[in-house]
Amino acid sequence: MKTTQIPNIVSYVLGLFDTLVMLVAWPIGKKGCKGNEWTKISLNDMMDPEYRRKLAEGNIGLVQGEPSGGVGSFDIDDDDGPEEFLTLNPDFRETLRTRGARGCNIWFYPEGDVPRSCRLKRDGHPRGVSA
Repeated sequence: MKTTQIPNIVSYVLGLFDTLVMLVAWPIGKKGCKGNEWTKISLNDMMDPEYRRKLAEGNIGLVQGEPSGGVGSFDIDDDDGPEEFLTLNPDFRETLRTRGARGCNIWFYPEGDVPRSCRLKRDGHPRGVSA
């Protein structure tokens, strides 16, 4: 897979969303972040040039829900899953999708509260999709 360097990745990511979102630094090579230090980050930190510089040095995570203007995502962890998901949910075809090592995140602004994270199932079996 070809990757492209984006000179100001933090500004680029922020520009993808309709609201100001809260970004946090994830350790390189990790799916999540140990501890809860990231819960102490606020939108004010997003305005701090030093905080934004540190974000650009590694992996960037996005806090979902109220702290980020209500944004949520479906995290699809396999390469075959996005097309199947979009076939079953065609309204999401025109929304932002981001890709990591495999699969993708499908971003959306739900009506009401963002649901808590959970694993989605189809026919009673986990599908590699979480919301």
